[in-house]
Amino acid sequence: MADILEIRVENIGDDVRGQQIAREAAEICTVAAPATADVYYAEGISEDQALQLGERLLANPVTQQVVVGPREDWDDPLRVEITDREGMINSDIEPIRTAAKRLGIPVTNLALGTEVRFSPDTPIESIGRVVKEQLVNKEIQEVREQAPRSLTPESRAKPTEQINLSMMTDNELMQLSDSRKYGLSLVKMQALQRESHKTGGISPEAGLRLMGPFWSDHCRHETFGADLIVNGEKARSLFGRIKDRAKKHYEQQGVEQAFDGNSAVFRTPFYKDGKQLAVNIKGETHNHPTLIEAEGGVATGVGGLIRDILMTGKGFKPIATVVSLGIGALELKKEQLPRGLQTPLQIFRRAVSAVSKYGNRIGVGTVDIAVHHHQGYSAKPMFKGISIGLGEVGRSTEESPVAGDVLFVIGGRTGMDGVGGATGSSAASNTETLADTSEVQKPGAYEEEKMIDAVLEASRLGYIRAGTDCGAGGVGLAAGELGNEIGVIWDADKLPLKAADFEVDYKIISESQERAVLAVAPEHVEAVIAIFAKHDSEATAIGVFGNGGDCPRYTITSGDDVVSDWEYDFIKNALPPLEYVANYVPPEVEERSIEVSNYVDALRRVLAHDDISSTEPAIRQFDHEVQGMNVLKPFTGIHMDSPNYATVLAPILGQDGGIVFAQSAHPALTDLDPIRGTEWVVDDLFGRIVAVGGDPRQVKGNNNYISPRPNEQVMGTLLLSVDTLLDKLDGMGTAPFTGKDSCSGEHTDEKGNVIKNPYYLGLGGVTFTNDIKETTSTDIKRTDSTLVLVGQQDLDAMGGSILYDIYDGSSAKVPRADHGMSDMEFYTHMHEVIRPQHVLSCGVVGKGGLATTVSKMLFGGDCGATLNFDGNSPLERVLFNETPALVIEVPADAHIAELLGNIPHQVIGTTQPDKFLYIEQEGTGQLFSDSVDELKQVWKATNQEALA
Repeated sequence: MADILEIRVENIGDDVRGQQIAREAAEICTVAAPATADVYYAEGISEDQALQLGERLLANPVTQQVVVGPREDWDDPLRVEITDREGMINSDIEPIRTAAKRLGIPVTNLALGTEVRFSPDTPIESIGRVVKEQLVNKEIQEVREQAPRSLTPESRAKPTEQINLSMMTDNELMQLSDSRKYGLSLVKMQALQRESHKTGGISPEAGLRLMGPFWSDHCRHETFGADLIVNGEKARSLFGRIKDRAKKHYEQQGVEQAFDGNSAVFRTPFYKDGKQLAVNIKGETHNHPTLIEAEGGVATGVGGLIRDILMTGKGFKPIATVVSLGIGALELKKEQLPRGLQTPLQIFRRAVSAVSKYGNRIGVGTVDIAVHHHQGYSAKPMFKGISIGLGEVGRSTEESPVAGDVLFVIGGRTGMDGVGGATGSSAASNTETLADTSEVQKPGAYEEEKMIDAVLEASRLGYIRAGTDCGAGGVGLAAGELGNEIGVIWDADKLPLKAADFEVDYKIISESQERAVLAVAPEHVEAVIAIFAKHDSEATAIGVFGNGGDCPRYTITSGDDVVSDWEYDFIKNALPPLEYVANYVPPEVEERSIEVSNYVDALRRVLAHDDISSTEPAIRQFDHEVQGMNVLKPFTGIHMDSPNYATVLAPILGQDGGIVFAQSAHPALTDLDPIRGTEWVVDDLFGRIVAVGGDPRQVKGNNNYISPRPNEQVMGTLLLSVDTLLDKLDGMGTAPFTGKDSCSGEHTDEKGNVIKNPYYLGLGGVTFTNDIKETTSTDIKRTDSTLVLVGQQDLDAMGGSILYDIYDGSSAKVPRADHGMSDMEFYTHMHEVIRPQHVLSCGVVGKGGLATTVSKMLFGGDCGATLNFDGNSPLERVLFNETPALVIEVPADAHIAELLGNIPHQVIGTTQPDKFLYIEQEGTGQLFSDSVDELKQVWKATNQEALA
């Protein structure tokens, strides 16, 4: 056995990671900032080589130093070393080994860890709490008690068990499914039992376990595919409704692909090198893994989203991502939460860190983050992302594999992480299930970046027949989907592994990240292997298509042993559609209005609210310009701190055409009223798009639904929301063409209390602008201009507003926009109006209301304003009502009536160099005066403190 050398990379001077540990620990106890170090155990090299490895590759010579030598004080309670749990191999190992090889340092095996050294005056019990509750996530990590004696993990491989289903009772079938975490209902277990009669009642356990993700709600979309019972009569499924209504818009919206493959694809008006370009869009959720471990869950959510873009058709280049996070109030402490959960503050910090690390390393810009705080997210958080990509028209046309094509697995290796993720994501979580799970995946951004380059090159050369991402259900599901028309057989023993061999049952459904599968013609096999090798990525042939002849089969072997073998007809058709009764009953909400006596205090509290506070501390951690396309930054203005509402990208250097990309959601409103809340989300999205110069006639929608487990009320909510969305978008000449449903948003705590997510509709949109030079931003441009509110406020409707959340108001009335004309007439007119020659800046009224929007515009202009209102309505409603609307800045001499015509509007004030916000009301005089600089500090403080 080769000697194992220990390399420690220690910090010189400030230890930022140690300071962060102390800040987070303050939630549970007080500890001084500990010293931290990165620990590496290397095998196959000398001490001199270990020192070279540390100094040339592992350490920053300005801020770190390298120490090579064994640790002797393993019994010191002040010194804790944290490592990955067995099977959860650190994704940085392979990049380090590859780089070391290029330096001429042949590391054969490697293990990583993080050392935390507490100060001598730290109480031992405090160390124990910090380690257990903060530093170690038991699902993926453990404390290393001694130096490893070997870096070669012990094999856990064993034959799959043969299970006799033939004589099992219904109770026994369910006991089997529950005890072994198949995630299969009684109806599904009964179907498997009937099919097993073809083989004498015997089924390999690997085959049973595979059907868990195949038939999960996450992958099969059972809830949205279910038949509905409405007023006692059968009705079209939610998914059927969406697809039916979308079809008539395919031609107008340039749809190349929708509701099939990994994303929706649309023709653009742009050409490069004589070839027309297409843009694709996809949204995904990753709630369950984020619940288990926020950093890994969010990072792998971003990675999976980007792979969906990449693996569409013959390959699309990912260019931008937006993310959304749903968490509880930031002030919630551990003791206020169900047992075993991360605090909202921990989730927030780790989620932002995850998005930053993954997007930045992979080279895909993260251009926006939206954060929604709600008590329903205090137990089970929400994570959603939307990505877009670019490719040539025609690249979305995916061929089907043909008999004899070779099945490849590409990218990262397979480990024991992410086992059971699809079934876990399809079920409500509880304290007991969290105590024993390995359903979170380990991220490896570098592996994905290499895979992206290799896929795009192989695709460009015509070597890829078809492909798909390995997400939920792992290779087992991805290979099965790719072969569903012709059949496929593959050998699980050929999967490249992260560590030692393990159970074939879990290799098949492992959701280890950064992987995909390809169908490659035999004559291209060697070329594909060579391309991936060139990019330091792996491409391994594991099977062949064309299994089963006229009756296609999906067969998986482990060497010579068949461990799963199903007819595709059975997989696809064995289960009848579910039926759900949809019966929405409006919640009983007390009408409890409020009166504000101190408007300065009200605005400051609204600006400091978790949902309103500036996301700049998060955005600044994201590289949103990595591909050089970003025309409109997330923040602009004199001090680059005024937030914009959408992103504008220039996909082709030197050309004026641009892509506009935006997202919207307001879970407090959609949960309160699925009709008006849905209308609000659509209006907010279109407002964001036209505010920056996007064409409202070419918006392509992506809808994401997150709800609690299905029951009559949930299905009624979804039905009303879906129908409202389709009606509203239909009037605008468009529809949602892709999306995601996640109907498991609830968590049961140790006392049996069920904590449910609010109903969430997330709507993304991509459209175009003919001239990126006509992009408009939010920051005020002059100190002598006029501010105009465009739109009619629904002042009677304050339900779900930030103001009511702060002051304990209550109402069931969600505001509805009244444009005085059709939606499309309004947004088309405003698209023509919002040009630099007419409008200097534009803000979108949404969460927080009018005063919040104007304040953010002033922050960007570094100036002040005086607002004037009549005395006909309560000022708190005028300032904080959340009816979707626009605020435009126009020159003082603008002909406003001529510009806006019969669109509802009112002049609300003027800008000024004096950096104060004044608010006056007819008949009363000045009611409000506050420093814009101080308002900005309040607005920034909440998230600055959270993400310090």
